[in-house]
Amino acid sequence: MGREELFKLYDLAIQEYRFQVQFNWDRTKQHMILNTAIVTVAFGMMQVANRWDTLLLSAGTFLVGILSAIFAWQAVETGHRYYRGTVFKAALIAELLDLHRSPAGAHDRNNLHVATLAGTAKIREILDDPALYLSARPPKRESVTFGHLLIFGLFLVINLGGLIMAIVRFTNR
Repeated sequence: MGREELFKLYDLAIQEYRFQVQFNWDRTKQHMILNTAIVTVAFGMMQVANRWDTLLLSAGTFLVGILSAIFAWQAVETGHRYYRGTVFKAALIAELLDLHRSPAGAHDRNNLHVATLAGTAKIREILDDPALYLSARPPKRESVTFGHLLIFGLFLVINLGGLIMAIVRFTNR
């Protein structure tokens, strides 16, 4: 494969990387909006619940919220795996094009590889052990992905607490 073809592949890999970042963020925002709406509606119904059927409906809504939070968590994890795949592919092509080389002793970001994030700049770590990089290991605490998982974990806990509250109120009627 010629250098020109590799540059075209590199461009496609960077476009795919950008697509994954934007797609994952869009999907995460939609899940955050949906989960916020579910919690709001479920607690609102429980506040005005003066009949058994309204309490059951509120409990059912909290159950939907639990399932939605779990699904959102899984979507974030899946999106992160896809993101890592695009980073790996771009790093591999950058290696073939020799774009990752830095002048002796220079900072690891001092090269021509498109790697704006700290994680994507670690091309040697990515390419030396691709299985580890692509594995489903937990995200680092300082990462955006960790923050998103934390939010959906909180939605799960809030919905679970709401479901328990609705059940307790129903059984105490």
